[in-house]
Amino acid sequence: HVTVITQEDIQKSNATNVGDLLGTESGLWVANTSGSTPSGILIDGRGFNNGGGNGSRVLVLIDGRRSNLPDTSNPDWAAIPVESIERIEIVRGSSAALYGDNAVAGVINIITKQGAAGSASRYSLETGSYGYWNRKAAISGRNAALSYYFHGGYESTDGFRENSDYRASNYVGNFGYKISDFSTIRLRSSYLSNERLLPGSLTMDEIATVGRDGSVTNEDHGGTRQAGYDIGFDSYLNKNQWIELTGGQMLRGEDSRITIPDAGTTDLGGDSRSTQLTGKYRIIGRLAGRENRFILGTDLIKETVRAQSSNNYPDPSFPYVVTETTDYERRLIGAYANEEFSIAPTLILTLAGRMDWSGFQFSQTSTDLTTGTVTDASGDRSFRVWSPKVGLTYLTSPVTSLYATWSRSVRFPNRDELTGFFGITPELDPERAMTVEMGNKILIGNRFDGSLSVFRTDMKNEILYIPPAVGDFAFGENQNLPEVRHDGVEASAKIRYSETVSLKGGYTVTRTEIQEGLYQGRELPITPRHAGTAGVDWGREKGWLLSTMGRFVGQRILANDLANNQEELPAYVVIDVRINYRGDKLETFFGVNNALNREYEDFGGVGGFPFGDRIGFNPSPGRNYLGGITLRF
Repeated sequence: HVTVITQEDIQKSNATNVGDLLGTESGLWVANTSGSTPSGILIDGRGFNNGGGNGSRVLVLIDGRRSNLPDTSNPDWAAIPVESIERIEIVRGSSAALYGDNAVAGVINIITKQGAAGSASRYSLETGSYGYWNRKAAISGRNAALSYYFHGGYESTDGFRENSDYRASNYVGNFGYKISDFSTIRLRSSYLSNERLLPGSLTMDEIATVGRDGSVTNEDHGGTRQAGYDIGFDSYLNKNQWIELTGGQMLRGEDSRITIPDAGTTDLGGDSRSTQLTGKYRIIGRLAGRENRFILGTDLIKETVRAQSSNNYPDPSFPYVVTETTDYERRLIGAYANEEFSIAPTLILTLAGRMDWSGFQFSQTSTDLTTGTVTDASGDRSFRVWSPKVGLTYLTSPVTSLYATWSRSVRFPNRDELTGFFGITPELDPERAMTVEMGNKILIGNRFDGSLSVFRTDMKNEILYIPPAVGDFAFGENQNLPEVRHDGVEASAKIRYSETVSLKGGYTVTRTEIQEGLYQGRELPITPRHAGTAGVDWGREKGWLLSTMGRFVGQRILANDLANNQEELPAYVVIDVRINYRGDKLETFFGVNNALNREYEDFGGVGGFPFGDRIGFNPSPGRNYLGGITLRF
């Protein structure tokens, strides 16, 4: 089940961040704990977004480079400016046989813009509700040997809620140089700097007091500095064989303060470095007279994190003041092969397999300031896992196909799960998943593009934050659950009804169930059981275009409510509208988000000290407006 968000789709949307774009895709669930800024975006698929602070099971690539962070295994969605994106390819389902760690629920591959023929520049200004301003510019060009693209922008907003201000600078540069007719050297660089205030959650009593746009954590804040580069070389050895080599680094520093109301605060800081080297060889030809495609590749990854935290919980019944310094290092080596062979003119067999070797080591020093006690801990572990995949594709007609796959996939514990806020748990095992999936794809020129998939994933050792018993003064801990089942149906379609009218929609049904242990028979939180989208575009790409998109989200279990005892988050429907004019040199638009002014929350959870005394919600914004103008030369 593969879909593509095209450049045309991006231009029709009111999206100011990648989360807005992905929120209309079937099989993906997007939540935003900050309300209206990109600092609180959470994205996952197929029932894995449980809200407990565990990492993502979707692998995110930017121009083929892994961007999931080493501490949380979530990407920083704020680091990817929408304006620099050419298209987004979404591969749903287990993909570990090719991509390894994290690709349990799928892969999101974000392709950024490259230099176009000649030279061009764009200058844009956007403004909207909550003091939103975005100033951005891009230049691009290409001659016989050199291509370049550079984007720079500065975004500022006061945010929908009190204490949700956001300020960010973002830069992306892509350069390519053809050293021959068959070989190219590529350089990609990026930089992000942001400062953000964090509004936190609100109980129903607090909403009644300070309003849906209020905050009771007015000292919470965060900041990020991130810079990265990749250097690549690709070459066609002949018309059927191609190689690619890529290496690069990403450096990141961040700090934040997080408050648990009526309990205390946590100050966090850290620096991380991720180094990657990848190689890929591809051959397309014929084998035994049949069409054949073969890929062979390897990934080398080294990640280091140095983190500091200071926890202060002055509640008289739970005095706890401690500082921690943790050093963490992980190394991963992966090797894979993928074969697609036409065993008949209408039947394609896919065989893939990947071996991953991963090891980590850590050391942590904790100082209890109430007693002066210093505690040192250290450890290391290594893993070796095999991820196979078998698939059959039957071309039922020139425009339709059926497929079926069986696969195993893996996700290794991330830094936060092993040595993070919820204590040291180096005994955690990698998650293993077995997925069976069947689907149908229909592609009729540019008139109709539809997909339907049905899947079942049985997870062994799924890592989940297990909260303490209600009323306990404790943090809880991360644990491996013996078995969790994820079932679902995903459907999506794009219909070009006429030259001026097109339709788009999707629907997702997701079911999760814990199969063994204390919470046997219970569902995982936050992911809705039912979710759908429907949209209509009326007009042309050049000239005037009216776009509408509606989203339906069903009821959801609160985060950390593994017993499924609390009242669920209610369902909601949100409709966004945008009118756009595009000429040769001028583009302008006006958009309305949540046009019906619905009150809703897409995230909420159980917490507090003692645990269970606070049920908090993260209100989403009401009706708000966005407009802008772009000049092209």
